[in-house]
Amino acid sequence: MMRKAVFIALVGSLWLGAQARAQSLDLSSVILNVPGMGSVVAGDNGKQTLDCKGGSVSVSGNGNRLTLTGKCTQVIVAGNKNTVRVAMVGEIVMSGDSNTVTWQKALKGTRPRLVLAGKANTVSKK
Repeated sequence: MMRKAVFIALVGSLWLGAQARAQSLDLSSVILNVPGMGSVVAGDNGKQTLDCKGGSVSVSGNGNRLTLTGKCTQVIVAGNKNTVRVAMVGEIVMSGDSNTVTWQKALKGTRPRLVLAGKANTVSKK
């Protein structure tokens, strides 16, 4: 799991550097499909709807608003002030500050597994 977090941080840093060089383009966020890691949403202030398709989704950046449909085995949220709505999830991993994840149904049991770090992060069932 630590390898995934390091990769997400690296992707986020590379993406933010690319945004700084491409100032004339409106690149709020991008979705990358990484073999063996699922989907990675990188960038800032993006609004996306994504089908997990039974895999994992990682969010890197700040101020993103995501709606995740389908079954998500794992949702990783890094960065700050991201808002993620998840239909069905097995595990939620959060770091950074002021992130919000709401979920509707756990893949197993009554609630997903939670791994929380950072400050002012919230997870709730909707």
